[in-house]
Amino acid sequence: MPIALLNTTVRLTHDVPELWLHRGEVGVVRSIWLSPADCYEVEFRPAGQCGVRALLKAEALQPVETAPTAVVRERTAMERKST
Repeated sequence: MPIALLNTTVRLTHDVPELWLHRGEVGVVRSIWLSPADCYEVEFRPAGQCGVRALLKAEALQPVETAPTAVVRERTAMERKST
């Protein structure tokens, strides 16, 4: 099962020195490769650099909860409290 869908925001779990990417940097999934192994093409925009795309395995990425998801979750919690 994929850890992310297209356009999902993800965070690097380790450095990718050959691309000057560092653990914790945030990028967006641009494509998903299923063969020969599950991999994700992720676009990063490090400060001071042009966009960098990297093909990474799932264990190199962690999905990031974006603001709209957090807002929906907060609204749902508030609705539950009011009922």
